Amino acid sequence: MWRILSAGLVLVLALFCFYVAWPAWTARQIRNAIEANDPAALERNIDFASVRARAKPLVAAEMQRSIESLKQRAGPFGAAIAGQLSESLSSKIADAAIDQILTPANVVRMVRQGKDLRRVWKDISAEPGARRPGRTPTDAEPPSSSPPSQPGGPAEPTATSPASHKLTLANIKSYRLAAPLTLEVGIARDPEAAEPDVVAELAFSGIGWTVVGIVPRL
Repeated sequence: MWRILSAGLVLVLALFCFYVAWPAWTARQIRNAIEANDPAALERNIDFASVRARAKPLVAAEMQRSIESLKQRAGPFGAAIAGQLSESLSSKIADAAIDQILTPANVVRMVRQGKDLRRVWKDISAEPGARRPGRTPTDAEPPSSSPPSQPGGPAEPTATSPASHKLTLANIKSYRLAAPLTLEVGIARDPEAAEPDVVAELAFSGIGWTVVGIVPRL
C-alpha cells in the first residue's frame, strides 16, 4: 500500500514539475529577456516562425471580415472598391504585416511600452484607410527619460521604464492541457480581468517548453 502511495506521489510530483514548474520557468525566462531588453534571449523561448505562421490566417480572416463590413456600409461605389480587395490580397497584406511586426525586437519593444496586443491585431486587420498613414501598429513616441507634463498622471511606459509588463499568477486566467505536449495559457494584462487578453500556446520540443502561438481575443 505504501509503495503504491509513494509511486503515486512521485508521479504527481513529476507531472507537476513537467506541466507547471517547467513552463513557469520558461515564462520567467521570457520575462527576464523582456526586462533585460534582450531579443536574442526572447527568441530562445519563443518560436517566432511558428507564432507568425499561426497568426497570419487569423489576422487575414479578421481583415476579410473588416472588408465585408466595409462593403455593407459603403454603398455600391465603395462596395465595388472594397470588392477589389480579394481574400488572397487580404492574406498577402496580413502576411507582410505579421512578418514586419512579430519579430523578437518588436515584441520586446511593444511589451516594454505597455502596448495591448489585441489593439495591435485590430490595427493590422483594420478596414483600409482606418489606420493613420505612415504608421505601423508598433509605432510609438520616442522614449523619454522624464515623466509626462500632466499633473498627477503616471509616466508612460517606455523602453527604459518596463514597469507595465510585470506579470504574476493573478494575470493567468486559464490553463489547460490541449494535448499531451501542448499547453494553452490565458493571460490578462489586468489582474482583475475576468477573461484573458491573449492565449499563449506552449509546446514541448524535447529540450524544453517553447511558445509556439499567441492568439489575442479580438
